Amino acid sequence: MGKLAMNKPTLAATANLFMLFLLAFNVFLAIILSQLGVYQLFPWSLVISQFFGLLLPFIVFRIIVPQVPAIPKNRPKIYQIIVIAAFSLLIQPALMAVSALGSLIMPNPVIGLVSDLTTINFAVALLVVAVVPSICEELVFRGFIQAAYKYHYAAIAAFINGLFFGFIHLNLHQFTYAFVMGIVFFYIVHITKSVFLVMLSHFVINATQFTLAYTNIIEFGNIFNILRVVAFTLPLAVILFRWLIQKVEQEEKQQEKRQEKNIINENEQFAELALDDNHDKILQYSDKTEQIYKNEDDGKSNPFNLPFFAVVLLYIAIITVLMYG
Repeated sequence: MGKLAMNKPTLAATANLFMLFLLAFNVFLAIILSQLGVYQLFPWSLVISQFFGLLLPFIVFRIIVPQVPAIPKNRPKIYQIIVIAAFSLLIQPALMAVSALGSLIMPNPVIGLVSDLTTINFAVALLVVAVVPSICEELVFRGFIQAAYKYHYAAIAAFINGLFFGFIHLNLHQFTYAFVMGIVFFYIVHITKSVFLVMLSHFVINATQFTLAYTNIIEFGNIFNILRVVAFTLPLAVILFRWLIQKVEQEEKQQEKRQEKNIINENEQFAELALDDNHDKILQYSDKTEQIYKNEDDGKSNPFNLPFFAVVLLYIAIITVLMYG
């Protein structure tokens, strides 16, 4: 399979084209799976949809577009795992409030799905609704699309990532809270540089929500009861996340100090090359340094390009057909 030559300025367009393909392909895939009777294999039909609709396209695009920056996969530290797990628990009432507000305007199609899942083995259901999505969806949206937006402003990249994450769920109700989740997940990766931690967060959220539905341990009732809980848990989540940011920034400063020492050593080596009159090595060193800065500058291309608006228009068309077709 041939590899596409791709420069940094077109990475955002590549991610947007990938999302355009993903939307169209998932609609086509749903039709094909329905015609083949795959949905009768419930709940494994959900796993099949995730594999062919998300994971397989991700693998193919990573192969044909190798210039997309590598997936951020720093090894999670113990304190990061604990903080992210606790944060993911504390933020759930806020996500539930967003979902409840959405339910006041439009029907929630997930209720029927969750109801069906509560009739099967709990471990199998947890695999389907928590383990598989946390891997497949995070590899696509935080592993590929977010990586392609590495050279753009975080706020813009987070907005687009949340938007695309909402779009892929293919219904307006899920879009409301998936959009918020997408932004939250973006910043987890942006701060920790670890896709493993966002997989953990995604898993904790989905697993907790399903466990509550499966066991009926906690009933929040109406939206006002949920908002009362949010008033307590959301500030704690914000404080915890802010502490994580400060902790990571402190570690990065320490890392920068170590890098500065390495740079000093490299400069000394460069000076030695100059004394040795080794022009070829000097030029090679200079070209490498120049290319690093060039790549960073070139990344500021406009993300709101033609593929982006094509994604938005396609999503509007899909939702219109689903609602009124």
